[in-house]
Amino acid sequence: MQPLDFDMASEAYKSANVDVTAPEPQNESQGESQDEWQRFLELAKEYKDSDKPSIQVWLDADVKCTLEALRQSGVKIPVKHLVSAAVHAFLDNNKKEVKKMLKTQPKVLKL
Repeated sequence: MQPLDFDMASEAYKSANVDVTAPEPQNESQGESQDEWQRFLELAKEYKDSDKPSIQVWLDADVKCTLEALRQSGVKIPVKHLVSAAVHAFLDNNKKEVKKMLKTQPKVLKL
């Protein structure tokens, strides 16, 4: 597993006025990245506004530091909702593979 870039996270943490929206897309892959980022932020807000029950999970310390840096840079959403949004977005973006793996399992998320 590659370690997260702490320099980037540290700089974001130090600068409380960082714009967390994605830059204008310059090509198709950057446009997709912007869409994924916006989807992540939308899901995070939905989780924050929801009263769904949550459970405790263990998180890698590097991931936690990066999410805290995002919060400090302007994404004012609790880490637990950022984690839920990131996992949800990942599952949604990979729904074909997830469905293949869960052929015989009940669906938990609406993919």
